[in-house]
Amino acid sequence: MSKVSDKVAMRHMDVYMEQEEKYSEAIMSDSETLLNKLHFEMASRMPYDLSTPPIRWGPWLYYRRVEEAKPYPILCRRLASLNDDFISHKYAPAGFDFTTGKAIEQKLVDYNLEAERFGGYAYEELSEVSPNHQFLAYTMYDKENDYFKLSVRNLNSGSLCSKPQADRVSNLAWAKDGQALLYVVTDQKMRPYRIYYSLIGSTDEDVLLLEESDERAHINIRHTKDFQFLTMNTFSTTSSKI
Repeated sequence: MSKVSDKVAMRHMDVYMEQEEKYSEAIMSDSETLLNKLHFEMASRMPYDLSTPPIRWGPWLYYRRVEEAKPYPILCRRLASLNDDFISHKYAPAGFDFTTGKAIEQKLVDYNLEAERFGGYAYEELSEVSPNHQFLAYTMYDKENDYFKLSVRNLNSGSLCSKPQADRVSNLAWAKDGQALLYVVTDQKMRPYRIYYSLIGSTDEDVLLLEESDERAHINIRHTKDFQFLTMNTFSTTSSKI
């Protein structure tokens, strides 16, 4: 049996696994309609007021909730200063302050719509709101290409930003109080090896900050505990460098 370190053997293994996946999809293709039916049937039996506990960050409370007969949740937020008595997810006018008539809940990302973007399937790996609470950077799984795709959404308008948009993103972090985004992309072997810098709202190309050519090493980015700095880290099984 070949060793895991045998690069030729591993390439053959990758091809074999890809063929196995295509074979499984072909065999199960006849049951796709049934699988979708079961998925929506189970989703319809979920409680309509299902919601995650809100997490406070700055002046906002962030949470996810499921709407009636929808298979995927919606990421929402509301100001923490507003009275909880005005909120109800059980009725149609949910998310409104009846004393002022103003909406107090903001829908940030509807993952049911994201599923339409990605072939009927929505799986999010990374999600990070900018420090100024104006943008959301997140990655969605692209099943057709088998990688995670980066998108940035303007939380004031609800629209997707034209850039950055990148494929095979494994890590991300905000910088400059939400004016810039750093993200890590992987190579064809899913090894994180490049860090890019993107200035939000700029038409300039994203800047390559770091590239790791050693195939034994990986890179990532992290905030310091006080969120004042970002570190770019290179590591392998025998070494680590910041």
